[in-house]
Amino acid sequence: MKWDVNKKENGKLIPTTLDVRMIDTVELNQVYIFISEQRNALPRKEFFAKETEEEMLRPFIEGGVILGMFDEKKLVGTRYFTFPKPDTHPLAKLLKLTMEEQKGLAYLKSTVIHPDYRGNKLQYRSYQWLMEYAYTMGYDRYITTIHPENNYSLKNMFDAGFEIRELQRLYNSEEFPNGVWRFILYMDIAKEKDKYVENQWLSPEDIEGALRLLNEGFVGNGYENGKIRWCK
Repeated sequence: MKWDVNKKENGKLIPTTLDVRMIDTVELNQVYIFISEQRNALPRKEFFAKETEEEMLRPFIEGGVILGMFDEKKLVGTRYFTFPKPDTHPLAKLLKLTMEEQKGLAYLKSTVIHPDYRGNKLQYRSYQWLMEYAYTMGYDRYITTIHPENNYSLKNMFDAGFEIRELQRLYNSEEFPNGVWRFILYMDIAKEKDKYVENQWLSPEDIEGALRLLNEGFVGNGYENGKIRWCK
């Protein structure tokens, strides 16, 4: 595929065309280096879990898909999907999904875009393409995690139809021994959307409030004016 974008260069926007294709096994080290460099440049390290090369790439080797975005031969973006077997994914267990609900479940592992190429809706465009790809393979349920204060990604997932179903500390590491807060979001595109009658609005930073509403049966499904909409 070819995607037309604008690249930031010396304070200007320069039109260019990205080559967008599936990553091959021989390119995995390049992917690991790219994702690690972008993660290390983040001012908020808790937004992106740190992984070893083996931890990051094992799901790909076990059957995942990575969509790579290249400017000429330079990797500038990745979208990472995996397809866990039923009763094997810890997030599905946290949501208490039944075995039936876990059939056709795809995990949106990560999206990474180089800063010079942001603003081209590459996160959304890569998401749309891979959702269509996954659907043709029989996957119609999706799960992902997002840091509560990653407002841009939250809004994108809400716009796509995801709902917050859980909030947990995940991804314990030497850097974050107690883990980092993550919303767990879920979407079943084959299921008719629930109709909600009660709304509340909370700041993304209000962890206690979110935990309370989730315990009361609310789900998060919208973002507006700096607040998350919670419904039941």
